Amino acid sequence: APQLKKLGYAKGVRYVFHCHEVGNELGELMKSVVGPLGKLSLTFAPKDEGAIGTIDTIDMWFNRKSYLSTMMFARPVTGINPEKQGALLNTVADMIDAGKITHAVTKTMNFEEAKEVMELQASGTTIGKIAMTL
Repeated sequence: APQLKKLGYAKGVRYVFHCHEVGNELGELMKSVVGPLGKLSLTFAPKDEGAIGTIDTIDMWFNRKSYLSTMMFARPVTGINPEKQGALLNTVADMIDAGKITHAVTKTMNFEEAKEVMELQASGTTIGKIAMTL
């Protein structure tokens, strides 16, 4: 992470919220980007089967680093308190309606443009979310 060193973070940063696919570079990310007492949160499962094995657990232990894995649909998929999912979504909707938070939708397209929506998502160049109306 030479870019972080230039910004004054020679030992890495405290929090990393990683919202994209990660592969076998996961271990290097944990070692060079996540600093002491740092936390890495992934929203995607590692794409490479051995990615978790690339993490230096001794480095994590000595530096008290944490790895968190999150999945938006864990409750409905596992059947653990699925009723809470609706309550959480209602709370977020209320917060958006009240102006406390904003959504990440940057583009709205109709169903007939589904192919273009998929192409945009696959391009890796979209910023924010694309909403598709039905």
